[in-house]
Amino acid sequence: MKFADAPIPRDQINLIPTYLDELLPQNSPIRLIDELLDQLDWNVFNEKFSYERRGRPPIAPRILVAIWIWAFFRRVRSSRELEYQLRTNVEFMWLAHGHRLDHSTLAAFRSQNAKPLKEIHRDLIRLAKKLGVIKIADLYVDATRIKANASRSRMMTDGKATELLKIVD
Repeated sequence: MKFADAPIPRDQINLIPTYLDELLPQNSPIRLIDELLDQLDWNVFNEKFSYERRGRPPIAPRILVAIWIWAFFRRVRSSRELEYQLRTNVEFMWLAHGHRLDHSTLAAFRSQNAKPLKEIHRDLIRLAKKLGVIKIADLYVDATRIKANASRSRMMTDGKATELLKIVD
Protein backbone atom coordinates (compact mmCIF):
# COMPACT_ATOMS: atom_id res chain seq x y z
CA MET A 1 0.00 0.00 0.00
CA LYS A 2 1.37 3.41 -0.98
CA PHE A 3 0.63 6.51 1.09
CA ALA A 4 0.57 10.10 -0.10
CA ASP A 5 3.84 11.99 -0.05
CA ALA A 6 4.12 15.10 2.12
CA PRO A 7 3.22 18.24 0.15
CA ILE A 8 6.30 19.98 1.56
CA PRO A 9 9.10 17.84 2.95
CA ARG A 10 10.29 18.96 6.38
CA ASP A 11 13.87 19.50 5.30
CA GLN A 12 13.04 21.53 2.17
CA ILE A 13 13.65 25.27 2.18
CA ASN A 14 10.61 27.34 1.20
CA LEU A 15 11.30 29.82 -1.58
CA ILE A 16 8.28 31.93 -0.67
CA PRO A 17 8.48 33.07 2.96
CA THR A 18 5.41 32.65 5.11
CA TYR A 19 4.45 35.64 7.24
CA LEU A 20 3.27 35.12 10.80
CA ASP A 21 0.32 37.35 9.97
CA GLU A 22 -0.80 34.92 7.26
CA LEU A 23 -0.81 32.02 9.72
CA LEU A 24 -3.23 33.73 12.12
CA PRO A 25 -6.92 33.91 11.11
CA GLN A 26 -8.35 37.40 10.72
CA ASN A 27 -11.13 36.68 13.24
CA SER A 28 -8.74 35.43 15.93
CA PRO A 29 -9.44 36.92 19.39
CA ILE A 30 -5.73 37.67 19.81
CA ARG A 31 -6.04 40.35 17.12
CA LEU A 32 -8.79 42.03 19.14
CA ILE A 33 -6.69 41.93 22.32
CA ASP A 34 -3.72 43.41 20.44
CA GLU A 35 -5.88 46.18 19.00
CA LEU A 36 -7.34 47.00 22.43
CA LEU A 37 -3.85 47.09 23.96
CA ASP A 38 -2.83 49.69 21.35
CA GLN A 39 -5.47 52.04 22.77
CA LEU A 40 -4.19 51.94 26.37
CA ASP A 41 -1.84 54.37 28.11
CA TRP A 42 1.72 52.97 28.32
CA ASN A 43 3.43 55.85 30.17
CA VAL A 44 3.87 53.73 33.31
CA PHE A 45 6.21 51.43 31.41
CA ASN A 46 7.86 53.99 29.15
CA GLU A 47 9.25 55.90 32.15
CA LYS A 48 10.71 52.71 33.59
CA PHE A 49 12.35 51.45 30.40
CA SER A 50 14.75 54.04 29.11
CA TYR A 51 17.42 52.93 26.66
CA GLU A 52 20.88 54.39 27.27
CA ARG A 53 22.47 53.06 24.06
CA ARG A 54 24.67 50.55 25.89
CA GLY A 55 24.26 46.91 25.14
CA ARG A 56 21.29 45.42 23.40
CA PRO A 57 18.11 47.56 23.23
CA PRO A 58 15.30 46.28 25.45
CA ILE A 59 12.19 44.56 24.12
CA ALA A 60 9.24 46.92 24.17
CA PRO A 61 7.29 46.53 27.42
CA ARG A 62 4.07 46.58 25.40
CA ILE A 63 5.11 43.28 23.78
CA LEU A 64 5.95 41.66 27.13
CA VAL A 65 2.67 42.84 28.66
CA ALA A 66 0.70 41.56 25.68
CA ILE A 67 2.41 38.17 25.98
CA TRP A 68 1.58 37.89 29.69
CA ILE A 69 -2.02 39.04 29.26
CA TRP A 70 -2.61 36.52 26.47
CA ALA A 71 -0.95 33.88 28.63
CA PHE A 72 -3.40 34.69 31.45
CA PHE A 73 -6.32 34.32 29.02
CA ARG A 74 -4.91 30.98 27.86
CA ARG A 75 -4.32 29.86 31.48
CA VAL A 76 -0.55 29.75 31.10
CA ARG A 77 0.92 30.75 34.47
CA SER A 78 4.45 29.39 34.32
CA SER A 79 7.24 31.33 32.64
CA ARG A 80 8.74 28.05 31.42
CA GLU A 81 5.43 27.03 29.85
CA LEU A 82 5.17 30.49 28.34
CA GLU A 83 8.67 30.14 26.86
CA TYR A 84 7.55 26.86 25.27
CA GLN A 85 4.40 28.52 23.88
CA LEU A 86 6.48 31.33 22.39
CA ARG A 87 8.51 28.77 20.45
CA THR A 88 5.65 26.52 19.30
CA ASN A 89 2.34 28.43 19.28
CA VAL A 90 1.70 30.73 16.31
CA GLU A 91 -0.54 33.03 18.36
CA PHE A 92 2.22 33.70 20.89
CA MET A 93 4.83 34.08 18.13
CA TRP A 94 2.61 36.64 16.38
CA LEU A 95 2.04 38.57 19.59
CA ALA A 96 5.77 38.56 20.41
CA HIS A 97 6.61 39.91 16.92
CA GLY A 98 8.90 36.90 16.49
CA HIS A 99 11.04 37.62 19.58
CA ARG A 100 12.47 34.51 21.24
CA LEU A 101 12.27 35.12 24.99
CA ASP A 102 13.58 32.85 27.70
CA HIS A 103 11.77 32.02 30.92
CA SER A 104 14.05 34.12 33.12
CA THR A 105 13.31 37.29 31.12
CA LEU A 106 9.58 36.58 31.29
CA ALA A 107 9.63 35.80 35.02
CA ALA A 108 11.76 38.85 35.86
CA PHE A 109 9.45 41.16 33.91
CA ARG A 110 6.38 39.74 35.62
CA SER A 111 7.83 40.00 39.13
CA GLN A 112 9.33 43.48 38.64
CA ASN A 113 6.17 44.89 37.05
CA ALA A 114 3.38 43.15 38.93
CA LYS A 115 1.47 46.32 39.82
CA PRO A 116 1.63 48.00 36.37
CA LEU A 117 0.74 44.66 34.77
CA LYS A 118 -2.39 44.44 36.91
CA GLU A 119 -3.29 48.05 36.07
CA ILE A 120 -2.96 47.43 32.33
CA HIS A 121 -5.02 44.25 32.66
CA ARG A 122 -7.74 46.14 34.55
CA ASP A 123 -7.68 48.96 31.95
CA LEU A 124 -7.96 46.40 29.16
CA ILE A 125 -11.03 44.81 30.72
CA ARG A 126 -12.63 48.22 31.33
CA LEU A 127 -11.98 49.26 27.73
CA ALA A 128 -13.42 46.01 26.38
CA LYS A 129 -16.51 46.43 28.55
CA LYS A 130 -16.88 50.09 27.52
CA LEU A 131 -16.66 49.20 23.83
CA GLY A 132 -19.20 46.42 24.32
CA VAL A 133 -16.76 43.74 23.21
CA ILE A 134 -17.38 41.68 26.35
CA LYS A 135 -19.81 41.65 29.21
CA ILE A 136 -18.29 41.57 32.67
CA ALA A 137 -20.12 38.30 33.36
CA ASP A 138 -18.15 36.67 30.50
CA LEU A 139 -15.02 36.93 32.65
CA TYR A 140 -16.40 34.47 35.18
CA VAL A 141 -16.32 31.22 33.24
CA ASP A 142 -14.26 28.98 35.53
CA ALA A 143 -17.26 27.76 37.57
CA THR A 144 -15.05 26.32 40.31
CA ARG A 145 -17.05 25.98 43.50
CA ILE A 146 -15.11 26.25 46.69
CA LYS A 147 -17.90 25.74 49.22
CA ALA A 148 -20.65 23.17 49.04
CA ASN A 149 -23.40 25.69 49.77
CA ALA A 150 -23.38 27.41 46.37
CA SER A 151 -26.85 28.55 45.42
CA ARG A 152 -28.51 30.76 42.85
CA SER A 153 -28.34 33.74 45.18
CA ARG A 154 -24.57 33.29 45.56
CA MET A 155 -23.84 33.09 41.83
CA MET A 156 -21.83 35.95 40.31
CA THR A 157 -23.96 38.08 38.01
CA ASP A 158 -23.08 41.06 35.85
CA GLY A 159 -24.43 43.48 38.46
CA LYS A 160 -22.61 41.82 41.36
CA ALA A 161 -19.34 41.76 39.43
CA THR A 162 -19.67 45.47 38.61
CA GLU A 163 -20.29 46.24 42.28
CA LEU A 164 -17.25 44.20 43.29
CA LEU A 165 -15.07 46.09 40.79
CA LYS A 166 -16.26 49.38 42.27
CA ILE A 167 -15.32 48.17 45.76
CA VAL A 168 -11.91 46.96 44.59
CA ASP A 169 -11.19 50.28 42.87
